[in-house]
Amino acid sequence: MEKVVKKVRQSNVELLRIFAIIIIIINHMALHTPWHVVRSVNNARLVTQWLGTGGRLGVNIFILISGYFLIKSTFKWRSLSKLWVQVWLYAVGIFFIFHHFTQLGQTISLNQLRISFLPIMFNQWWFITAYMIMYLFVPFMNKFAKALTQKEYRNFLLLFLVVGSAWPTIAPKISIYSDVIWMMFVYMIGGYIRLYPDFIKNLKTKTLLGLWAGVAALMLGSIQFMNWFNSLDANKFISMVRAIGISNTRFANAPMNPLSLILAVIIFAVFLRLPIPGNKLINGLAANVFGIYLLQSSSIGHKWLWDLVDAQRFTSGWKILIYSIGVGLVIFAVGSVIVALTNLITNPIEKLTFGKLDTYLKKRKVKSQLNQVEETK
Repeated sequence: MEKVVKKVRQSNVELLRIFAIIIIIINHMALHTPWHVVRSVNNARLVTQWLGTGGRLGVNIFILISGYFLIKSTFKWRSLSKLWVQVWLYAVGIFFIFHHFTQLGQTISLNQLRISFLPIMFNQWWFITAYMIMYLFVPFMNKFAKALTQKEYRNFLLLFLVVGSAWPTIAPKISIYSDVIWMMFVYMIGGYIRLYPDFIKNLKTKTLLGLWAGVAALMLGSIQFMNWFNSLDANKFISMVRAIGISNTRFANAPMNPLSLILAVIIFAVFLRLPIPGNKLINGLAANVFGIYLLQSSSIGHKWLWDLVDAQRFTSGWKILIYSIGVGLVIFAVGSVIVALTNLITNPIEKLTFGKLDTYLKKRKVKSQLNQVEETK
């Protein structure tokens, strides 16, 4: 009898997924809230700007996780198709709900129809569109990564870090940034950590935690420094620097910002060494992360959500920070319940759509394994 072992998700990585989606939720709140804070060097403004850095940090973490696990896997059309179906069901469901319960039904535009019924093609969720395009390149990236020596792989990543991250962050007007290309780069970093784990393992946990605090402080300090710099009266030097296009949060929130990437790698390394055994609660909550992302960042429903949150009524830095963390946790909790209820509808549809295909693929896999056994006899 062949012993079948069910794969158990690593709960330390699943906990990291939860952490990443919460900071993304907080980031969305910070970006979509019309804050009533004074545009000067003050704590309240600094907090709102700092909260706005969580989006790219969370995205980098998610792609690092993908690279870490997919670098040793094979490309699966089934996974891509399942993702497409789930996104489509959420997009259409959100459209009809808001059409029925809100005033959206009185003013349905062509744009609302196309992003709802063709959400990936028309970029309703930019992350999903970019991720699915990146996923198509996974088999090629994996072959490329495995063909390189460790030194060549490391040099490739360092070169891209300089040309595709540090340089366009400092001089944004010459940016060659692309969401897909950036994801491919971060994916390759995750793959490097999986293929050559020693450079992470050799670092002590205390060192990693110190680096986490140091890089986070550097990001925060860069925002505050630029707030101060942009408050100065203009002279030739200041005007020249401003003409480059460096904004207040450029070094902490730019899509290709190296500090955010480095911090994501450090956080990933810390969570990788957490001694958490298979935990059903963590794994179950982490399974809802994708659905929560779709719910809270829908281009149709996000305005209603952030109007409901009403965070702009706070003008104290500490109150904004505490309220934002609370909002992130509450939206995650409520979203988990909604996703669990939604799964009662979407899971049967997915099984109906892919059930026969799954059965065929499983039979084919078993047949292939039996053939390999016969050949080795």
